[in-house]
This record gives sequence, structure tokens and C-alpha cells, in this order.
Amino acid sequence: MRPMFGADAFRLFGVRYIVANLLFGIVAIPVLMWLARRFAERLAGRPLLKRLADDLAGRNLTAALSYLASLTAFEQEAQ
Repeated sequence: MRPMFGADAFRLFGVRYIVANLLFGIVAIPVLMWLARRFAERLAGRPLLKRLADDLAGRNLTAALSYLASLTAFEQEAQ
């Protein structure tokens, strides 16, 4: 928080709050990834929610990595 807001998070919120947020994030990330993978097909009619679900499930990252791998292969073939 200091670089963005100039505030010391430990002094403002305390250690309990910081630890609670960390634990919530550790639990929430796998749950949201599971939900995104499970219900992504049902969101076909809602492009914004589908895009969010794809981001949470890691599909867009996988597609980007695959594209970069194909670019690397193309570059190596060109040499």
C-alpha cells in the first residue's frame, strides 16, 4: 500500500486483518478457478462473464503461452 497510497498497511489495519486477507485469497483462488472451469460453458451468452471465467480458469493464459510457443517455433524455423 505504501507505493500506491503512501500508507503503512500494518499500522492501519493490523496483522490480523492482513493475515485474514491472505488466508481468504489462498482459499478463494482455487475455489474461483474451479467455479470458472465448471460453469464456463453456461456463460456462452454473456461475453463479459465468459471472459472473466476464462481469465480465472487460466484459459487465456494457456492460449497466450501456446501462441508464444508457435511464434518461437516459427522463428527457429526461419533461422
